Amino acid sequence: MKPGDDIQAFRGRSASRATASVETTQFDPNAQIVDSRIATAIWEMTRLKTPESVAAVAALASEPVPGVRVVPFVAPAFCSKLIEAADARGAYAPDPDDPHPGQELSLLFDPAMASAWAPAIQALFTYVMRPLIACCYDGFAVDHVRDSFVIRYSMDGQRSMGIHFDEASDVSAAVALNDAFAGGGVNFPRYNWSTRNVPVGYAVLFPGRVTHAHEALPITDGVRYSMTWWMRG
Repeated sequence: MKPGDDIQAFRGRSASRATASVETTQFDPNAQIVDSRIATAIWEMTRLKTPESVAAVAALASEPVPGVRVVPFVAPAFCSKLIEAADARGAYAPDPDDPHPGQELSLLFDPAMASAWAPAIQALFTYVMRPLIACCYDGFAVDHVRDSFVIRYSMDGQRSMGIHFDEASDVSAAVALNDAFAGGGVNFPRYNWSTRNVPVGYAVLFPGRVTHAHEALPITDGVRYSMTWWMRG
């Protein structure tokens, strides 16, 4: 099995078993993929389809500044295994088509990563991220992931990224994969708010192309890993 092959199974389980797991050489047999809180809430919403169950999903997403939602998304075990796999691949490089390049490794277009990770990304999008975005943004429907990639900031490489929009994305997500660094974080200058204190595994959702210019603040120690999603409606 590849990561995420059975992630959609949580839709048919009892709420107490709502967290998906996989059995694969890249994960421990019982490694969690989805954060149990969001998995349970979305499972209930899918099953019940009531205003209360929809509100329970939305309630998990805080709104620190207008248009930005912060919500538990993937389990820490998923984050650590993704970092391990990305570093083992080691092919971080700027995307030549990206006007704001970083040291990135695509989970959808790099052949070695996509063979193992694209099914997990697609399942997370279909069964978690898509209904989550609809709840957080008044029913707005995203229909595909334009790209999902790991980006690495290090003291001996790229430390930061300048202010930019995500031209390829209607709704973007930045997922913290680790916290073993100093400085860093995604900063939204218009709102004077950054993701520096967002816990590992949480997704920060925001409109990508128009209102939410953002930057990656420089790290001052360690290595920072983040997973970015660009989604289109």
